[in-house]
Amino acid sequence: MQAGLAPPLLCRLGFDDGYSGDRPRPAGKPEELVAVALILYTRYLDRMARLPCPPEIIIERLDDPNLWRPGPLVIGRRIQGHLVRSWNELTRRMPPPARDR
Repeated sequence: MQAGLAPPLLCRLGFDDGYSGDRPRPAGKPEELVAVALILYTRYLDRMARLPCPPEIIIERLDDPNLWRPGPLVIGRRIQGHLVRSWNELTRRMPPPARDR
């Protein structure tokens, strides 16, 4: 295992013991990798406090619709998407321009 490739995560799982060499390493299960990557090792951002928090807090916050209102950037991107789709439909219906020879 090369140094710098997420050693804390890999050591927690047993995929890496922190040493290089020919010693056998304990094998971690794929389920453990998923659990550590999504729950134990990941830092989530609480949208209310703007601080790192555990996933349980994020799950509780999903019930509050005020936290998940689209902001001005999201609204602008939606408008942009509608305009692009409308423009593409309009230009598809137009006949190709006549060429002068």
